[in-house]
Amino acid sequence: MQKSVKDMAKSKVSTIVPCYNEQENVDTVYTELTAVLSDTDCDYEIIYVDNGAIDNQLELMKDVYNKDPEHVRVVSLSRNFGYQMSMSAGLEFATGDAIVLIDADLQDPPQMIQDFIAKWQEGYDVVYGVRKKRKAPLLLRMFYRLFYKIFNKTSDIKVPLNASEFGLMSKEVVDQIKKMPESIRFIRGMRAWVGFNQIGISYIRKERKRGKTKFRFFDCVALGMDGILSFSTRILTFTSIFGLLTVVTSVLVLIYILVWKFSSGETIPGYAAIMVSITFFSGIIVFMLGIAGAFIERIFLEVKSRPKFLVKETYGLTP
Repeated sequence: MQKSVKDMAKSKVSTIVPCYNEQENVDTVYTELTAVLSDTDCDYEIIYVDNGAIDNQLELMKDVYNKDPEHVRVVSLSRNFGYQMSMSAGLEFATGDAIVLIDADLQDPPQMIQDFIAKWQEGYDVVYGVRKKRKAPLLLRMFYRLFYKIFNKTSDIKVPLNASEFGLMSKEVVDQIKKMPESIRFIRGMRAWVGFNQIGISYIRKERKRGKTKFRFFDCVALGMDGILSFSTRILTFTSIFGLLTVVTSVLVLIYILVWKFSSGETIPGYAAIMVSITFFSGIIVFMLGIAGAFIERIFLEVKSRPKFLVKETYGLTP
């Protein structure tokens, strides 16, 4: 059901900006977000999350807060807890009826927040951006495509191809995500898991204008592994089936060798083939052990039940 303009005028939008060494973008983020959010019918707050940065971004955040304490909030973590945890920290402190996630590099256009709010007003609980085109190296783009295919094949939930964390979630959705106790978090997957009314909006992701990216290729691989292993149980089934098929193949090859031996009286030559087979099957074993080890690692981290993140200080918020 569409919400009335009267009701929406009382609503509040929280915009969370996770930052790590983004001193070049702190002021620009504030300027652009303020221009967009002040042009809506909603009250708003901008929550900077300092993810243990080692540059001057925290001091700049404090300056922005002192300039506009009515709308700006700052959460400073005790160290770098990772991208997903910095967003989770922002979700914990957000007080809005709708919560927007956006990166500090401004590759995702802030103007789209107005489109997100419009869809939210129509009754959608989750409105997320879908990158129809992105400026990234070919290898990275191939990895992203492969990740989404593996994720959707092995998981019970579906995440649209090239969906991003950039988007809006209603307070009801965020409350459900905050109840999830896992220490290894994948916001896109958690957002899809809770359900509710969801819709995507396509956009073209821009190139970074200021600063350097902090998200390297292996960071993307690690995040992809976290996402797949956090929402997939089928992958263990697939590896078990693959292992069974390997055993069956080995038995068939053994039968073939025995038939050849007794029918021709000769032994099949092929030292190189034997070495290749040994190497191949050893690789399969190590791969399966690695998958099992990754799951065990996550069980170990969850069992310890350590805090997801530690807050060092806040400005404009109650710790």
